[in-house]
Amino acid sequence: MPIYESFFLISNRVNNQKFQSLAREMSKAVIKNEGAIVRVSDFGWRNTAYPIVKPRVGKFFLGRWFHVVWGGKTSAVKDVQDVMLNNSGVLRFLTTKVESPSKLYKPRSTFYLTPDAYQQITSKEVRQGPVDFSI
Repeated sequence: MPIYESFFLISNRVNNQKFQSLAREMSKAVIKNEGAIVRVSDFGWRNTAYPIVKPRVGKFFLGRWFHVVWGGKTSAVKDVQDVMLNNSGVLRFLTTKVESPSKLYKPRSTFYLTPDAYQQITSKEVRQGPVDFSI
């Protein structure tokens, strides 16, 4: 079963009930084609890089991003895209096939230095001595 990931941007006019109905429609489209939803991530409210203009709806500068990882038959892609196209609250969406699913689940490295790494860095500076920036 191929694995896909979908990113979509929801307008700020959509309330929680409408979003939940959109999520239900999307999951029904995936399950109908013998698929399964693996993970749903909420990236939160973000400003857009440029205004998104929806005809007869308005201009949007702010939206809520979601990332959905799901698996299913290739016919499910068309059904998911139809759900996104027919929903007026979805500003933008993108569905791509994941080439190697193992890359989706990389363990996250830490942003902070561990005590051992910090000690190695400071000991190198001591061994090398202070750096002379004079010209």
